[in-house]
Amino acid sequence: MLAQDVLLSAFDDREKKFFACRRRCLDALTPKNVHDLRVACRRMLAILELLHAVDAQLRITSLRRRFKAHLRMLRSTRDLQMMQQLLPSIHPSDADVEVVVKALRRQEKTARSKACGKMEAWKDGAARRRLALVRSGLLVHLDDQRLRSHLRNAIDERYAAAMQDMQNVDPTDDATIHRLRVAFKHLRYMVEIVRPLVAHPAATSPASMDAFQQQMGNVQDIAVLTQWITIFASKHPNIDVRSLLQHCSTHRTKMLAAFMDALPTLSQFWVTSDHSPSEHHS
Repeated sequence: MLAQDVLLSAFDDREKKFFACRRRCLDALTPKNVHDLRVACRRMLAILELLHAVDAQLRITSLRRRFKAHLRMLRSTRDLQMMQQLLPSIHPSDADVEVVVKALRRQEKTARSKACGKMEAWKDGAARRRLALVRSGLLVHLDDQRLRSHLRNAIDERYAAAMQDMQNVDPTDDATIHRLRVAFKHLRYMVEIVRPLVAHPAATSPASMDAFQQQMGNVQDIAVLTQWITIFASKHPNIDVRSLLQHCSTHRTKMLAAFMDALPTLSQFWVTSDHSPSEHHS
């Protein structure tokens, strides 16, 4: 299997899924549709990053800006939907919690309306033309071995960045965990692309990478909910959220412990060029 064929196939597949997810979001900004489109954006950013590492002449800046814009458009909607799903698992319903839930619903409705307006204003045609232009110039000048080397080096750099972020994780600082989460997403979605080309340890299975990412997401989600409740309480001092915040703290302790136990497994998700097993050629 030629590396160029793998990259072209990944490019085409990810482009197709992005526009399919975008169409579904234009129909309805359900939690699943929002999640799927955000993942599709990150996968497109990953393939663009790999392509640029291989050929620095490819003009991808405007495309990267477009996909990142979609992530920003949907961030608030995603967070508000997530908090509504998370809250019932943390605290039993009571009068004060119901007030919080209603406030979340109102804010989500506003966020969805704003996101829909921005997405409808975004023109597919310009992005499709730019993607077609990038694809037409892909990799025609590189032999297979050199291309594989470029791909490995690019992922080695992402892996090194993630490992550095792992060393900087502070259990008392949610921001350090979030930085690792973002770095790991970049790594994961790049590794997905080259999986057919290189041998990997078993820990790089899609399920294991997803589980590791989810553990970081659990910590981030409770941090977002806690921050939102704290801000809400400052604006509505008549609502008693002390019990809710205590339940959030207890939940965070559990999620953090699970994540810290899993943290050392990050080193298993990639083998750098200096220590890699033989690559697959077919």
